[in-house]
Amino acid sequence: AKPTPPADTTRPARRDSAIVFRPAAPGDTVHQARPAAPRPAPVQRDTAPVTPPPAATSGYAVQVAAPADAYTANDFARRLKALGYEARVVPEGGRYKVRTQVYSQRPDAAIALEKLRATFGDAFLVRD
Repeated sequence: AKPTPPADTTRPARRDSAIVFRPAAPGDTVHQARPAAPRPAPVQRDTAPVTPPPAATSGYAVQVAAPADAYTANDFARRLKALGYEARVVPEGGRYKVRTQVYSQRPDAAIALEKLRATFGDAFLVRD
């Protein structure tokens, strides 16, 4: 006959449970340290930084307003930015001209002009 292991005196056995823990030897525990799982190898990514194409230094822009005061010009610029466009305020000839970014190709500027006319009815193309 098999010898019966000593009873667990640290906690009472639950009779309503299907599984009862009884250590095989004093000091045995349920929670034993598992070996650490190996870490997956890091995914190699293209580490070259993504740089946007250089902004055009000359070309076409859409001018949406030319108020006489900077406060109103900044308000127009804020509205232009809210539509997702880059906004610039160009002080020129006593006015504050609110323009989009410079487009190197006229057709690109014309597309922006078409879209912006819905909000800024007096918008027009300028050579920048």
